[in-house]
Amino acid sequence: MSPPEGEFTPGESSNNYSIDFAESVPTKVVRSYDKKSSTSYGAYSTNGGSTWTEFASAPANAGAGGYIAISADGSKIVWTPRDSSHNYIAPYVSANNGSSWISSTGGVIGKKPVADRVNSNKFYQFDYENGIVYVSTNGGASFTAGATGLPTVPNYSSNDADMEAVFGKEGHLWAAAGAGGLYYSTNSGTSFTKLSNVTEAYKVGFGKAAATGGYPAIFLNGIVEGTYGFFRSDDQGASWVRINDAAHQFGNVVDITGDPKVYGRIYIAVGGRGVIYGDLQGTTPSGIQSGHIYELVNRNSGKALDVSGGSTADGGDVIQWTWSNGNNQKWRIDALGNGYYTLTNVNSGKLLDVNGGSTADGGNVIQWSSNGGTNQQWQIIDNGGGYYRLINRNSGKALDVNGGSTADGGDVIQWTWSSGNNQQWTLVPLN
Repeated sequence: MSPPEGEFTPGESSNNYSIDFAESVPTKVVRSYDKKSSTSYGAYSTNGGSTWTEFASAPANAGAGGYIAISADGSKIVWTPRDSSHNYIAPYVSANNGSSWISSTGGVIGKKPVADRVNSNKFYQFDYENGIVYVSTNGGASFTAGATGLPTVPNYSSNDADMEAVFGKEGHLWAAAGAGGLYYSTNSGTSFTKLSNVTEAYKVGFGKAAATGGYPAIFLNGIVEGTYGFFRSDDQGASWVRINDAAHQFGNVVDITGDPKVYGRIYIAVGGRGVIYGDLQGTTPSGIQSGHIYELVNRNSGKALDVSGGSTADGGDVIQWTWSNGNNQKWRIDALGNGYYTLTNVNSGKLLDVNGGSTADGGNVIQWSSNGGTNQQWQIIDNGGGYYRLINRNSGKALDVNGGSTADGGDVIQWTWSSGNNQQWTLVPLN
């Protein structure tokens, strides 16, 4: 929240360089900044940022803010400040809320410290200029090299590199390496694995999981399958859904993160524009009964989702047709437990599927045998008024009647969501 005083207190602070909170004690927050009448350049809060207490001292040679992190239990602060010329200096650590500071050894000058979100003794640094991750297991007192050989990112492109730790998962790190792509570690930075489906990665963050007990949702600013934008993954990076469009790119993206309590919510820190947040449009309907049979009726045409000619073959075309009570117009909806559903045609036993896993507008919708593909999984979102949209997990596009046709046989495809009536459906329970 914004402080009631308006500007971050204590007063006369200018640029706020860095901020972090203690994962296990979220009301404890630390930050670093420039301040006209200060020699500490940092402060802590124990009430979620409503009020602040300046550090009683600053690291030797500190003359401005810099990158700062706090351990999960709030007991240790690691800081890589700047000097009076705004050049970064080596990391320091405090175990007494900034009353005193001890020089850390082995760390990297000018690289952000990252606190493990579970283990309070672990901190990390991503030296993106040299492709090395450094690890501390003693509360930031010293760092040693962990994984090496990650892609290098020039310092002038520092906004295109990031590393973050996952809440609730000790040792889980995700490193965005700009044009080098996206990497993750599950062993505290000892080794990393590259995700082949991400071309470029600039910022990464985490939010509430789609299913209780699942892996946190991963938010990405980068390029996936040739498209730049913002993306969400609910399956640890195996697949991505684009969550913005070309009209909402937000310019200089400083940081992103998800909300740990609200599934699908993303926060974007934008240079000069504050913090922007976005939510899923609509909600997953609670009235859907998994395993039950439904008729899907297009809002625009009033016709039912249908497998052409009652085909039972893989590849049978999905169209719209006047309701005839045929089994090829009936669909069993099954929840997958992660916010997505499969739709199985009662006549054929095959799943509603986007042909070939296409992510393009106009990708044809067919039926196909179950194969576990994300192109066979759908998010069902309540638009209100008894209408729903179905969003393909693989492509992020909506189930659509091509061209808004109202004729029998109108082809069913996928298309970017535009809120058209031909992209909205009623779900009529049949059992």
